[in-house]
Amino acid sequence: MARLGMDVDQVAAAGKALKERAAEIDTLVSKLDGIVRSIHGVWEGPDSDQFVNDWWPEHKKTLVAASSHVAGLGQSALNNASEQRDASGNSGSGGGGGSGIPPGVGTSTPFQQDPSVQQLATNKSAVDEWALGANGRGIDVDHAYGNQCVDVINDYAEKRFPGVSHGVSLGGGNAYQIFDNTNSPYFDKIPANGTPQPGDIVCIGQFPINGVPGNGHVAVVQSVENGVVHVLEQNGLNPTGVTQPGTVKAYELPYVQGYLRPKA
Repeated sequence: MARLGMDVDQVAAAGKALKERAAEIDTLVSKLDGIVRSIHGVWEGPDSDQFVNDWWPEHKKTLVAASSHVAGLGQSALNNASEQRDASGNSGSGGGGGSGIPPGVGTSTPFQQDPSVQQLATNKSAVDEWALGANGRGIDVDHAYGNQCVDVINDYAEKRFPGVSHGVSLGGGNAYQIFDNTNSPYFDKIPANGTPQPGDIVCIGQFPINGVPGNGHVAVVQSVENGVVHVLEQNGLNPTGVTQPGTVKAYELPYVQGYLRPKA
């Protein structure tokens, strides 16, 4: 008969190891990217251009996706171990393994203040701090397609949850896939008819561009004034552009999928 149950400490250790291996893949990708970028200095011609501009980006995407999947697998193991501890009341004997979830994420905290008020204050402070370094900066987290809107929220997520890959917290994908892919230990999903707040990520679906459904759009909410949602964003149609203030446009509003609210 198959054995049922869980050794919580060993599952947590496996999850931690998987996330460490994912980080090693990220480091490897970064090193490989540096090697490939240096090739133009010693190899010129159409074959070199194809190698650098076509072959490498395609394979790099595969490696980045692999890292995200491995990290997600590790996080799943950590989450299951944490849930088992909560269900059984067993703190485990391993000590330092932990749940892999940042302090305060997905837990009850005895705030003297209304938790929703505390969350709003925390998120407002965090987005203001992040914006100081992001505004006016070209952000290309994955080094794959230039400065895209998704790079902005990936940078923001890694600032909010230090040590956690954006592939773990936001799940990865094109802009229109982020809302569905985002993981609940890190963000609450606020429906489109909800009220956006500073620090949220607004997710917009596949609105048409020149009559063809695009990849959607995402941006970080800085403020909401008189019904206008002010954001920091990058325009994916301008991959050399920088992060700058903007608003959710009238033509985007019908396609808003919802808002991702960081769990303070």
